[in-house]
This record gives sequence, C-alpha cells and structure tokens, in this order.
Amino acid sequence: SGMITVVLAVALACRAAATPWAPDTPLYMRPAEPVAARVADLLSRMTLEEKVAQMLNPVAHVNFSSIMAAYGETGLGTLYTGLGGCPGGLTRWDCQNLLQQSIINSSRLHIPVSFIGETLTTGSAFATIFPQPVLMGSTFNATLIYEVGRNIARQARIGGIDRGLSPVLQVDTDARFGRFEEAYGEDPFLVATMGVAMALGLQGSTGGPDSYVPDFTANVACEAKHALAYGYGGRDNYRAELSDRYLYDVYARPWHAFIRAGGRGLMVAHNVVNGLPLHGSRKILTEVLRDWFGGGAAGTGNSLLIASDWDNVPAIVGSGTAATVPQAAMQAAWAGLDNEMTVPPMGFATLVESARAGLINMSYIDRAAANNLREKFATGLFDGAWKIDTSKAPAALDNAADRALAYSVAAEGIVLLKNDRNLLPLQGVGSKITRVALLGPLGACLDGESYPCLAQNGMIGHYVQLGAKITTLEDAILDSREIFSVTNVAGAQIDHDNETGIPEAVEAARNADVAIIAVGDSVPISTGSCSENSDSDTVDLPGSQLALISAIVHNTTTPTIVVLFNCRPTTFGAGPFSRFGPYNALLNALPAVIVAWRPGEEGATAVWDIITGKVNPSGRLTQNWVRGSGQVHSPVSPYYQERGYSDKGYYDEPASPLFPFGHGLSYSTFDVSSVSVSPDPASYTYHAVDTMTISGVIKSKGAAGALSLLVFFSPYAPTKWVAFNQKLVGFGKTLVPADSAGTPFTIAVAVKDLMSYEPDTGDYEVYSGQYRFWLATDAASTPIASWNATVQGTYTWTWDFTH
Repeated sequence: SGMITVVLAVALACRAAATPWAPDTPLYMRPAEPVAARVADLLSRMTLEEKVAQMLNPVAHVNFSSIMAAYGETGLGTLYTGLGGCPGGLTRWDCQNLLQQSIINSSRLHIPVSFIGETLTTGSAFATIFPQPVLMGSTFNATLIYEVGRNIARQARIGGIDRGLSPVLQVDTDARFGRFEEAYGEDPFLVATMGVAMALGLQGSTGGPDSYVPDFTANVACEAKHALAYGYGGRDNYRAELSDRYLYDVYARPWHAFIRAGGRGLMVAHNVVNGLPLHGSRKILTEVLRDWFGGGAAGTGNSLLIASDWDNVPAIVGSGTAATVPQAAMQAAWAGLDNEMTVPPMGFATLVESARAGLINMSYIDRAAANNLREKFATGLFDGAWKIDTSKAPAALDNAADRALAYSVAAEGIVLLKNDRNLLPLQGVGSKITRVALLGPLGACLDGESYPCLAQNGMIGHYVQLGAKITTLEDAILDSREIFSVTNVAGAQIDHDNETGIPEAVEAARNADVAIIAVGDSVPISTGSCSENSDSDTVDLPGSQLALISAIVHNTTTPTIVVLFNCRPTTFGAGPFSRFGPYNALLNALPAVIVAWRPGEEGATAVWDIITGKVNPSGRLTQNWVRGSGQVHSPVSPYYQERGYSDKGYYDEPASPLFPFGHGLSYSTFDVSSVSVSPDPASYTYHAVDTMTISGVIKSKGAAGALSLLVFFSPYAPTKWVAFNQKLVGFGKTLVPADSAGTPFTIAVAVKDLMSYEPDTGDYEVYSGQYRFWLATDAASTPIASWNATVQGTYTWTWDFTH
C-alpha cells in the first residue's frame, strides 16, 4: 500500500507540473484538480440533455455514423467494446480514436466517451486470455490473481478500454447455473478475497471512486458483476427469495469487501431479489450497496457507479412493477442506477421528458451523470488518456511474459481429481509411451473449423475478447516433441447424443499406449451446454460424452486419463437409473481425472505438463461437487448445512459430496506438524481488530509442489441465531521443495472476518463468545489441528428470560 501511495502522489505531481492552464480554463479541464471538484464543476455547466446522455450505453448495431448523429452534440456516457461502420476501412483502434476526437470536438463541453470491455479473463481483442475465474479460485493464491488483474488492466488500456467488466463476485451455490465458470467458487470469503485481489490489480489502488487511478496507461475502473444473488436459483434471471441473514452472510459478503476496498463501480444482476427486480430495487442499490456498504456521503457510496446489465431497464416493465418504459426508467434512476446498457431506443433517454414534466427529482439524474463523469476523470479520459497508441496495439499485446503468466495460473489451478494406482504422472513418455489416442470433442480443432474452434472455445469459455493464439491439447502434445504419434478422434458430441463416432475412438484407444479423453462443455451463449442463458437441470456430462468414456474404459485395457474442460461441477451418470451404472459408477472405473475447467490460452500446455510430471498439481476445488442435481441447495453445501442438522443421508445416497470443497491431489505427500497459534488463545482474548496467526511446518516426500491449507471456524453455543456448521475464514498456499525436511508456513486470519449479519444493528458484527477453529486441507477431512478461542467482538449478546 505504501508503494501505491507513492505512485499516486508522483502521478498527481507530474500532472500538475506538466499541464499548465490559462486563467480562464474551466476547473474541470485542469488535470491537477481533485476528481470530485472537476465533477462538480462540469455538472454545474451541463444541460438536462447532456446529463442524461452521460447515463446511456447503447449496444448492438452501434456504428460510427449513428453515434455521431445521435450524440455528437450532447456527448455520450459509454460504449461497449466494438465499433462498426468505421470510415475508410480504419482499424478498430484508429476508428475508436477518430470517434473520440470527433465527439470531443463536436460536443459543447468536449466530454470523451468511456469504452468498457470484458475484463473477466482478457483485457482487449488480441490480448492474453487467462483462465476463467472458476480455475483462478482453485489456485488459492490471491497474490497470483492480483498479478493477473494488473496484466489484464495493462492490456486493456493498450486496447483503449478504461472501464473493465470484472471481477465477478457472485457466489456460486448452484451447479446448474450456466455462468458457473465466471465466479471464484461457492464460499463468500474465498470469492471476496480473490475478487478484491483482482480488483486491486485492475484498479491499482484502494482510493475509491473519487481518486485518480495511479497510472492512466495501466489501470482501469472496475465494474464488478453481478450484484446480487445472481444464479441463486440455478437459472439466469431467476428470482432469489432469501432471508436477510442468508442474503447478507453468503451472497453479499464479497460486495461488502469490494466496495470497502475501493471498488469504483458495479453491474446489477438480471434477477429479482425478495420481490423486486434488482434494477428497480432502492433497497439493494441505494440502502445496501451505497449507504451501508459504501458508507453513503461519509464514505464512497454516493460516488459508486452502478450500471445496468443488458436491456434490464425496459425489463422492469416485464416484472410488472412499472407499466411503461418511462416509468421503468424513473424507477431505476430513483432506485440508484446510473448507467443503462440497452439496445436503442434507450429507456433512460425518456428521463429528459419526465424531468421536464416534474415527474422525477433532478437529484437522481445529477447523481447518475456525476458518477459517469467521475469514472472518466479518474481514468484520465479528460486528460488525453483516451487516445490509443496504435503503434503499440496489437504488438504490445499477449507477449511472451503475458503468456507465461497465463500458463502459471492454469498450472496452479488445474485440479487432479483422481489418480488411482498413481497412473499419473505418466512414466516413460517418449520411450515406452510414444502413441497417444486423443479422444473426445475438446482435444483438437477439426478440419474445416474456424478460429476459435470448438476445442479452443473449450479452453477459454465465454465473455472473452478474441484474437490471441489458443493452444489445444493436441497442439501441446505435439509441441512438447515427446510424442511422435497422436491420433485424434472426437468420438462424441457435446450438444447431441450421436454415438456413431465411438467405435472409431475405441479402435484408436486400443492401438495407443495411453488414451486421453478431452470432454466438457460447449460455449455459445444461449445454445452451449454451459453459458449465459444456458442452464441445466442435470450436471452429468452432456451429449454422448459419457457413452464415449464408458466405451473406452470397458472395451480397452489402455491406460485412460479423462480431462474435463468444464464450466461446472460434473457428474458421471447421476441417480439410480443411469445407463452407465447407478450413482456415478462410471467414475469408479476411471483411473485418472483432471479438472482443467476453462484454463485459458496456455491451459492445454499446463494439462500436458501435469500429465507428464513437469508440473506437480496443486489446484483445489472451490465448491462441493454434488452427486447429482438433486443435492443442489442441500446439506451437501456448508452454507445450507446449519449446525444441529441431522447428517442422515438421503434414501438412496449419502448427504455428502462426490468431492468436498478443497479437494485436490498432488504427486507428493505432505505432513503438517508443529502447528501453533499466536497470540496464544489459551491466555489471550481476541478482539475484532486483531489478527490470529497460524504457523507450522510442512514435510514432504516427492517432487517439489505446493500445499494449500484452509482455516475453518464455528461458534460455540449459545448463539443468537442458528450458525452454519463451518465457514472458511483463512487460507494460505506454501511452496514446498522436493523431499522437504520442514518448510515453514504462516496463515493470517483477521478476526473481523468472523462477522455475521445482525438484524438488530443492521450491520455486520463479530459476536462475542467462544469459537472453535481448525486447520485442514479440505472441508471434509480430519483436522490437522484445532483450537478454541475467546473473542470479545463488536456485539455482545446473552439470553434474558426475565421479561
């Protein structure tokens, strides 16, 4: 944080020194002035039409001439990545420069446009494509994710993006949800930790909306997604009816952390929460996100930019809380929305007429316009940072160091799910093993497919800006020069149950030294097996992929490895009536399973290096893998397993996951010992401002690797409310040398992270009382160590039965 402060101070000093202005220069055009002062000055000069124009983000069929015709005089708030109709065949970057220069020159107050882009896994077209967040979470390495954020932001600014649509802070508690891959996991503490690390990397500081980003060439403003309880019901757009305790303790915790850490903006989710469409919910947008989490006018809340998702302002009419689009626009602005992303005609454009008719308070329009302007000042757009250096783009994108970072993330996050009889790492690659049968629809591009082919899409997932080279598993195997014969047979399909290719795949496996089956999910939005608007009522591998796997393992003796390029937890024939055997019986027949998720442009190389032993796997699951979709929102998840709940199983299956949160295998064995806690809980009473430090020693046998250790807690009775059986409150990842005689580790636990929502105060509180803590490798294993601690928190409570 000290380094960030110095960088920001230097940046401000340089702006002040390098940009003298004439005495009559408007304050808002003076680069050294504070952001808030520049916003206030510009807002005071604007007409109603100009203010409303700042609230607009027209999408779809947007081209140069239509933008200039509609907004050349008033200016425009935002444009989503991509611009068509460019004059004279200009490149995308030259076209964007021309549009910015044109709109600055033609608008009365010379206001630039903010360009927003998808920064979930990549910063710009032709930039590095990192793994999806579901894999990033599996690294359990927040420092690494911070570096990813920095990298994405740098490449985004090279490509002309000043506001990034990330991090995704939804808590994925339903594996049926098609956007499962976009979140870091099902645990709110983990999602908050990883999300804040990504945000700090992207933004460069914790200064909040009223501060300048430290570096106009290397930092963006975050528009985190999707607030709040998105995906709760397993369906896109589906409602979430939740008690306040579940809403705030599980789904809102990452948002609280993000806003308190200086988050600059957020995107509202499509769904309804507790009876109101989120885009029209003043309770959530203003009372919770701005006033509570952001501290209102005393904090950063009033300056927080709250933006819509696609077409969700007119969608309020469909919910029935507004009868017309103008009414919906007023409801959204009143609720707290600042920016509308909609296919024209724009709902917010009707606010001009509504305001003139006296139907809406002008303070809501002023707030919204100001918050859009604030982001532009903070990212340097008024100071010339909108201009793309076309001599750098695309040459400075996706360089060797960028690709190496993408590889490192994939290598740390890929999970070795099963490894019976130590099949992996493969022994004798290049000598005993020279022939590989690469089977399944996601192993290689097929003849006639264009970029990105099905297999490449399987590597990257959706909401990705394309252009970078994407390595497939076939590419990785051949590039290694260790294998001289790779026979690729798809054998199965993802989106259809056609099994006609299976016999050819079986024959290829019989003639190979090893079979690798690359299976998983398809991508296209609304039509893929796992994507936005493509949810599922089963989490079995889709299409004919299970039939392919079954045929290979039951009709050949070839050693077989299954690699999952999946978007969600996967089952292998759930329930009692699966044709592949009841209750995931097929899984028992598989000797080795690798969960590669969506591992990014270099993920296939990391998969091959894990298979061959160049990389010792260290990824761990960030969700409990259900045995079938019937276990969704059940006691299988710790956040639906309240203390005191009977652990009796279902009629036909245990009430336990296929694989627990934190599961992941290594090629090494680890022994953790000499665990100590400081300050000593036997003699010390902890307070909410304290840090509990857990330390110890890790011994290992085998190759160098890394071990993630998790800290869980549960309060002792009595508690005011029924507590969850266990919650994550800390984690740490330690690099361990080969055959280590003793590598020290340390994990810091902030006592404030024990907090829970307390209705009496309407805030998060740390309850005073006795707590049990334990150190483990996953949520189901026997604790490595456990201890009790006394906490004097921010809220003390006892039962009183006298009145």
